[in-house]
Amino acid sequence: MSETTPVGITATDSRRFEFFAALILGLAALLTGYSSMRSAIVGDEVLEGFTLSSQLYNDANSIDNANTQTAVADQALFLRYVEATFAQDDALADYLRDSLFDDRLTTAIDWWERQQAEANPPDSPFDPGSPYANEINPTAAAAAGDAAFDAAKRADTRNDRFDQATAMLSVTLVTVGIATLVRARPARATLMAVALAGLASGALLVSVGELG
Repeated sequence: MSETTPVGITATDSRRFEFFAALILGLAALLTGYSSMRSAIVGDEVLEGFTLSSQLYNDANSIDNANTQTAVADQALFLRYVEATFAQDDALADYLRDSLFDDRLTTAIDWWERQQAEANPPDSPFDPGSPYANEINPTAAAAAGDAAFDAAKRADTRNDRFDQATAMLSVTLVTVGIATLVRARPARATLMAVALAGLASGALLVSVGELG
């Protein structure tokens, strides 16, 4: 006849429960360690992604500011050129064109001068339709910044899943530990049900975190 405890749990049942509890504890511990490791790794990805996006946005702003400064300077040169042309100061006009204009401004002013014979000529070489364009477009840097920011946000969401998994698995570790201390069957069953729910939730969250 099987040896029983004072509350009616046989020694065989107790050994089986202890083995099952040890198995659940082992699985929960392994998942907890894995989840914590992945949280740390993905957390680095989040930080790197947000840092990279910030740098790219700064680059885009710097390019835009540089383009604005260049455009303002080119507009000032154009106005000075127009003044020299109207004053018939060919020496100054030639100096401005030959020494201070870059290729972009020269091409734009050539276009503008050709358009003066039209019925509605443009007011300046910077009007719509002009070949004048920025040397470096900030759009590419801004788009790269958006991509890096979106990737960081996705990584942050994944990192949250790993953190949540660690929290759920801690429930399993605690409840299994308590279950090994109690002797009443209903209490053990309730605690193990909670532990298994925490284990299943933690495993699901880890999977969601990995799949993104």
